[in-house]
Amino acid sequence: IQKWVKAQRADIIETVVLQGRSGQRTKVESITVSGVEKVVLFGSVAQPLLEEKPRYRKYRRAGIPMLHECKDIDLAVWVSDSGCLRAMQKARSRAVNQLWQEHGIGVVHHQVDALIMEPGSDR
Repeated sequence: IQKWVKAQRADIIETVVLQGRSGQRTKVESITVSGVEKVVLFGSVAQPLLEEKPRYRKYRRAGIPMLHECKDIDLAVWVSDSGCLRAMQKARSRAVNQLWQEHGIGVVHHQVDALIMEPGSDR
């Protein structure tokens, strides 16, 4: 069991590091789009990893904590013009494609979530 836990922890850490790099690249690409005022990476990729109860019963019963599994990249994007949404979508695709070509980091576009915000507010 301990061998499996160590392997899982290593996989989760690697995934979070790669998703963090993907999030940063997407953030940089998105901020270059006209109409985008601000981009913030948030969610589990942007925070320190926390231990939690494993979802597998066998390990949960054994009381072995696991690191939180990050499934996606969350970006808050403040836009002044809703007409830039298509350009943001292209910027996201460009970022994940470049990461694949340059570093072999595979993040699919639907793993990058953008929460659209109104400028000067939190809504």
